[in-house]
Amino acid sequence: MRGNSHRLGLVVHLLTVFVLLLKGADKLTKSHLVSGSSLVLLGLLILVLIVLEKRYHWSHALVRQACLLIEAVALAIMAVVFYQEGKVYLPYVFGACAITYLIVALVAARKNKTSAHSPNQQV
Repeated sequence: MRGNSHRLGLVVHLLTVFVLLLKGADKLTKSHLVSGSSLVLLGLLILVLIVLEKRYHWSHALVRQACLLIEAVALAIMAVVFYQEGKVYLPYVFGACAITYLIVALVAARKNKTSAHSPNQQV
């Protein structure tokens, strides 16, 4: 079961990268350099973290937390972009997703911190 949740998390991160790259490229073609380049860079940063995790066998929990924090920032940027575009409901959806990702990252960090200090852990 653990392997399936790891793969599902990987698919979620890759889908987020795909959305960020698409929206960033769309903004770059419309001459919105700041928002477009920031979305593309954040998407590429997540992709690099995923690749480096596999290549150098980094801690999955720490890479997952970093990806969730980066995705929270990216989703907040997308919420602002959609608000500026005059979309009605999308800013709220992406804003709620950004807050949710931030909460999940904080809960995962707290869970990782408490499990690292548990007395039953074998060395």
